[in-house]
Formats: sequence, C-alpha cells, structure tokens
Amino acid sequence: MEKPTPPTQGTQPVELGPSGTQPPPKYEQGPFTPVSGPPASPPNLPRDIHDEPAHGIVPQNNLTCAPIQMLQSQSAPVLCPSCGMRNMTVVTSEAGGFLHGIAALVCLVSCLGCIPYCIHSLKDVHHKCGNCGIPLATFHRSGRTEVLAYSK
Repeated sequence: MEKPTPPTQGTQPVELGPSGTQPPPKYEQGPFTPVSGPPASPPNLPRDIHDEPAHGIVPQNNLTCAPIQMLQSQSAPVLCPSCGMRNMTVVTSEAGGFLHGIAALVCLVSCLGCIPYCIHSLKDVHHKCGNCGIPLATFHRSGRTEVLAYSK
C-alpha cells in the first residue's frame, strides 16, 4: 500500500464527509433580485383593425362550434340558429325509449325494473341554447341525434 502524500504548501487539507466522500463546494450567493415585469407601456406597434370591435358590437367568445347534428351527451359550444350567439348548450336528461327498453328487460329478468331509471348515463340528453333557451337537439342513447332547430 502507498502512503498518502502530505499536503503541499498553498493547498488546504480536504475534510471528508461521513461517507468518506468530498462534500460539494460552497458558493457565495449574491442578493436576490426579482425579475422585472412587463414594460410599463407597450411599444408603438401598428395596430390591426381586427383587434377592436366594431361600433356597438360586442365580440363573441372564441369557441370552436360543434355542428348541431354532432351534439352528444355533454354540453358543447354551438352557434345558435335562432339568436346567432356562439355559446355553450344547457343540457337536461330525461328517460327515453332506450331506458324504457332496458328497464323492461331488467323487469323481465328480475323485480328490479326501477334500477335503470337511477342510472344517468342511460337517459336521453336535451340541448338548449345557453343564451335564448330554445331547444336545439336531443341526443338519444340509441346513438342518434335529433336536430330540433335548423339554420335559416
């Protein structure tokens, strides 16, 4: 075995940690300075004519509209054919033919024919406009969507 060499002049002895390894070096930290926010005034850039709404017209939401015939079990953004506003539909559930068929089948097999009426996912879904409230469509659990309001 070799003998460890003694430290030479100008070097400091290194203290080893409890696991026999050298600890990481210590760095001096400067004072903390927070990152500055956005500039107080925006630069003078040319403005786009589409940035501002026309006189008296309120801009609509930037929702991608779903066609009314594609509505399913959840609320979706649509363009209402009656009021012309673009917003989310309001949905309500109601027992339909599919649910009645399932309930009749369960009733034939057991005496628990009322159980399917407690299952929300078996009910038909009615979509109404979130702005004017007219009925737009009904999604039947059999897989088809019945459109109730058509574009003019």
